Amino acid sequence: MWRLLLACAALLHPLQDSVGAPTAEAHARVVKVVDGDTLDVLLEGKEVALRLLSVDTEEKISGRAGGSPSKPQTVFGQETAFWAQELFASFPQPVTIGLVFPEGRRNDAYGRLLCQVLLPDGRDYDLLLVELGKSPYFNKYGNSLVRHEAF
Repeated sequence: MWRLLLACAALLHPLQDSVGAPTAEAHARVVKVVDGDTLDVLLEGKEVALRLLSVDTEEKISGRAGGSPSKPQTVFGQETAFWAQELFASFPQPVTIGLVFPEGRRNDAYGRLLCQVLLPDGRDYDLLLVELGKSPYFNKYGNSLVRHEAF
């Protein structure tokens, strides 16, 4: 059933090119790497927080009390945040990324814009996080409409 729904979604949202990689619908300049799955960007003249679809990295250590008992801050979350900062710093500055909105532009409960990110070299950042073991394939916002099989 899921395969049929994904196939129908792909017909309604033709976001893949001939090799299966999504095509950017917008471009943004990275302002700050918040952590592994959250970026602050300059999009259409406004600073916007992005939350990546299909992934959920562990929380970084903020040094502040609080947090969620179900989502604790971890050393691995901190390492993933450092890795992401280094990755984005490795590209010519300023870093411009591609954004994909498989279900249109929508925000999560925290006001972050939900999207998939394409790195300047064309790699799918969300998928890279999963391939490198930095995040599980996380479907809180649904399975990927454009790369489900790859995830």
